[in-house]
Amino acid sequence: MQSKEYIEKLVRAAILYYKSNLTQQEVAERMGTTRQAVCKYLSDAKEYGIVEINVNNPISETLSIEEELKRRFGLKAALVVPGSLKDDMVIRHEIARIATPHIIELMRSGIKNIALSWGRSIFDFIKNFPEGEFFSDINIFPVMGASNNAAPYYMINEMVRDLSEKIHGIPNFIYLPLNPESHEDYIHYTSTQLYRKTLKNWSEIDLLILGIGSRISADNMIRQSYPGEIEVMSKFDPHTIVGDVFTKYFDINGNFYSIPETEQLLTMPQELFAKVGRVVALAGGAEKAKCILGALRTGRITDFVTDEKAAKTILTLDAQQA
Repeated sequence: MQSKEYIEKLVRAAILYYKSNLTQQEVAERMGTTRQAVCKYLSDAKEYGIVEINVNNPISETLSIEEELKRRFGLKAALVVPGSLKDDMVIRHEIARIATPHIIELMRSGIKNIALSWGRSIFDFIKNFPEGEFFSDINIFPVMGASNNAAPYYMINEMVRDLSEKIHGIPNFIYLPLNPESHEDYIHYTSTQLYRKTLKNWSEIDLLILGIGSRISADNMIRQSYPGEIEVMSKFDPHTIVGDVFTKYFDINGNFYSIPETEQLLTMPQELFAKVGRVVALAGGAEKAKCILGALRTGRITDFVTDEKAAKTILTLDAQQA
């Protein structure tokens, strides 16, 4: 058994080195000894249990969360950004960062036809997608008609163009409006050869990349609204409609609603949406947990990318309502 005086030296050396972040030479100068002696003190401090080295792996918890998301919602893949991120822009950037290699892997698996929805998460994903990938045989399509909304995250044809250029793929623009001005216009557009060709393209989609829209109101414009959205949100209370995917609204239990305000919007029909083999959803932020939970419960999403705080909140909400 070492003397009390020696143990005190070990403790002091350990505090100066590990807590005060001094070098071994600086510790030696403080203690009036040599660096070799300090090295021996630190080694003995570990041997006597004064110092214990713990390696905390934040990824281990993230992996368990990913597995639980997959189990709970029947997902093929779940990716979670570790850490307690708070800023929306940072969350979207990090989600885009970890989604990119996963989607590139899907592209390499034989995917031929990709559809994109709009929204800030998808816009950031495309903006941060690296250049230099070559998928010259992949077609990129919009999943909805073109909007006259000037926000860049609603300019669906430009988003198709940008991703196509980055992967050297084939852009397929849509020349139909999202929101025909009248019922007569809707009948006209849906009777055209162009619309029939668009339906055929949508029927052949292998991979759909989408965001998940949360509720907004005229009093809470966290982003620009899209056609009919304010009317839908004012008509249905938050306990009924919790969110949407490319203007298809659903409740917390994942039930889609047929809503007059959106019936004439030109988007991929529900029956074709249900047949897409891989649907990758990018969405984060704990405040969006309810709308993301509703989206996951629709059973349409196969791959989900989010942040840790949102994932934990989603799993907690799901367990509470089980």
